[in-house]
Amino acid sequence: MARRKKILVLGAGMIGFEIARDLSKHHSVTAVDRDLPALIELAKTLGITAIQADFLNLPKIFRLAQDHDVV
Repeated sequence: MARRKKILVLGAGMIGFEIARDLSKHHSVTAVDRDLPALIELAKTLGITAIQADFLNLPKIFRLAQDHDVV
């Protein structure tokens, strides 16, 4: 059996939510978005890790990406 990958999903909107939902079935998923209400809903619904960050904060996004297998 393949090991679970750590996946970082950028965006918690409609598309990001669906991507996170599908990937979380077999992998450890973390979602990143600046929209806190969307992140809270995503984390509550899917039980995944959610981190609030602005994509323009490249140092933070790079740090988050380093801890994941796939972005």
